[in-house]
Amino acid sequence: MGASSRSSAVVIGGADAGLPGHVHDLGVTEIGECTYLDGWSSYGATFGPLQMELSMDGLVTVVGIFKHAGKVVTAGTTANQVGTIPDGFRPASSFLCAGMVGAGGINAAVRWDITAGGVMSFQSTASLTATYCSLAGNSWKAA
Repeated sequence: MGASSRSSAVVIGGADAGLPGHVHDLGVTEIGECTYLDGWSSYGATFGPLQMELSMDGLVTVVGIFKHAGKVVTAGTTANQVGTIPDGFRPASSFLCAGMVGAGGINAAVRWDITAGGVMSFQSTASLTATYCSLAGNSWKAA
């Protein structure tokens, strides 16, 4: 998948907060998408695809969720490889972060392993047949 450019801003404070409003440029300069493996794909519907937002200061932030129809996840294993993060969005060294995996009303915490080579895999706390996964909100410094 390719990358695209975008710029974002956020208002902090404002009349609703009883403070003067200040606009801060988040500086999102590039958007990258994961290359999925073995049946993984974007969740679709009203949810955005798994994307990495790269800010001007080199911070990568993850948004979106993804799925695998019928993926059997076994608790305690790290053999759940999802895909590869594009060059320019990868961490300098292996990075661990938290996320979620869910199916049929069962949600489990997962540990995401992201290597310097961009490989994304996870280890679940529960065995289930995954219908969605998320690592949204996690951030790391790009290499």
